Amino acid sequence: MSAPAGAHAETWDGDTDTNWFTDTNWNVAAPTGADDAYVTILTNAPLITSAGAVADRLYLATTAKATLGINSGGTLTLARAYLASSASGNGTLTLAGAGSLLTTTERPYVGYNGTGTANVTSGADLSTTTNYIGTEAGSTGTLSLSGAGTTWTATGTTYIGSDGTG
Repeated sequence: MSAPAGAHAETWDGDTDTNWFTDTNWNVAAPTGADDAYVTILTNAPLITSAGAVADRLYLATTAKATLGINSGGTLTLARAYLASSASGNGTLTLAGAGSLLTTTERPYVGYNGTGTANVTSGADLSTTTNYIGTEAGSTGTLSLSGAGTTWTATGTTYIGSDGTG
């Protein structure tokens, strides 16, 4: 899976702090809506705590363990999200707090090839289209919702354990 023509593959290295928007935390710069964002390490795991984070596709935990937090009113808008895109990937996305929002305009894959977890809590909002939880053979996907005011708006079909375990 590579970035579309004209886009960049921005890779998180967490050199400065945990702020998604800090350019020096990425190999080139923070992602734009045309860029793919790769979060593959735990070093200064990225946090989104304000509105306006974007990327075309998010690859969380492509080969190892990685996490991403969206809280305190942070927002992230993507076309697609791949949590654990390889068999050795173990990715956890936590969406927490009122005003926190993750929007995917195409689809999220929670546990694409590896172990993917999405926790939506404490009044956060998840807005998706077609969903895949536990996508490929050998994968495990978990999506949990908890807490007052927490919402999930899915406008398409949700596939749980399509070939993996969900």
